[in-house]
Amino acid sequence: MGSSWKRGLLMEEMRGFLRKKKNCKVVATDFSSNALQQLKEASERDSTTEKVFPVVADARALPIGEPKSIDAVYSRSALHLTDGELDQFFEECVLLLKDSGYIMIEGKTEDDPKVAASKEVSPHLYENGGGHLRRLWNEAIIQDLIQKHKLTLIEMNKTSEIWDQIETKFINFIAQKQHENEPAA
Repeated sequence: MGSSWKRGLLMEEMRGFLRKKKNCKVVATDFSSNALQQLKEASERDSTTEKVFPVVADARALPIGEPKSIDAVYSRSALHLTDGELDQFFEECVLLLKDSGYIMIEGKTEDDPKVAASKEVSPHLYENGGGHLRRLWNEAIIQDLIQKHKLTLIEMNKTSEIWDQIETKFINFIAQKQHENEPAA
């Protein structure tokens, strides 16, 4: 596990992945049309609009098709799911990922001020009093998901950035699906 990533590098890694991958199709889902509009603008800046297809959807009911049809799954502070829902999300992702496909996720840590100021409503799920949910991520949760879903950890790092004059704390990771006949590392 390295510690070389700084602010925004997981997103940069994903953008680089998209630019290099010639026959890549990205179905981007979010329940927020505003977030998808931001994605559209970013893909225009990155010249990846022919690869990115935004769809308004919830992570608990992904409208995505065939097994082994996706190169990568990326999420940044968006998987506000219970442990059971997160497990189901990972099962679906592993089914949809091509062999050697990637899962790239970034989320809030327990030492993030917004998580610390929120109330735990379910294990690892916090609510801020105004209805906004935040998923708590840590190394143990990530390692458990990787082991349970037979993935290989490529990289995991803790980062921070300033949002509204507050230092926000994140943990991010990249994991890879193995070929069906290959054991996870």
